[in-house]
Amino acid sequence: MITRRALLALAAISLPLALAACETTPPPKSQPSMSFAHLGQFRLAVSQVDVVSSYKAPLAAPNVEHLMNFSPEAAARIWARDRLVAVGGPLRAEFRVLDAPVTETDLKTDKGFTGMFKTEQSARYNSQLAVELTIRDARGMILSSAEAKATRVQSVPEDVTLNQKDQIWYEMVEAMMKELDARLSENIRGYMAAYIR
Repeated sequence: MITRRALLALAAISLPLALAACETTPPPKSQPSMSFAHLGQFRLAVSQVDVVSSYKAPLAAPNVEHLMNFSPEAAARIWARDRLVAVGGPLRAEFRVLDAPVTETDLKTDKGFTGMFKTEQSARYNSQLAVELTIRDARGMILSSAEAKATRVQSVPEDVTLNQKDQIWYEMVEAMMKELDARLSENIRGYMAAYIR
């Protein structure tokens, strides 16, 4: 027969273990590094490619790009690094990020009794990215330019975990970059053919 003292001792041991198990969070899910090197390079007849940004992140709500592992701006910079190569010449190229926000909007959910039995979309993310590539002479005059824009809208369920949200953000930016790459590549070939080697 189990005594009252034995039950209390068992409870004293098992309670901290149960609490520790409840507090344990899963390790962050590793995401692949974003890369565009597999898409090939644009070999430009310029002395260098400057990568700059006009976009200033607010670092406050409703913007969330500063919380992302790969923000649209960071992804655009990686794209420029992987795809634009200077092969020499008197000219210069400039890749500029014009706009790259991601904003979060709370969505209405059912707070009543029926809401307890369904999972609803609780937030929506609106992302956009605009970039410009220019070729300039020694005086800084623009000789040729190519622009591209891409947008994405993504909602998340109310029970989304932090790891799941990170993955959703990553896939959202990845899809937006795929669209941007297609548009910008087409415009580079169309408007900058004379400067591609």
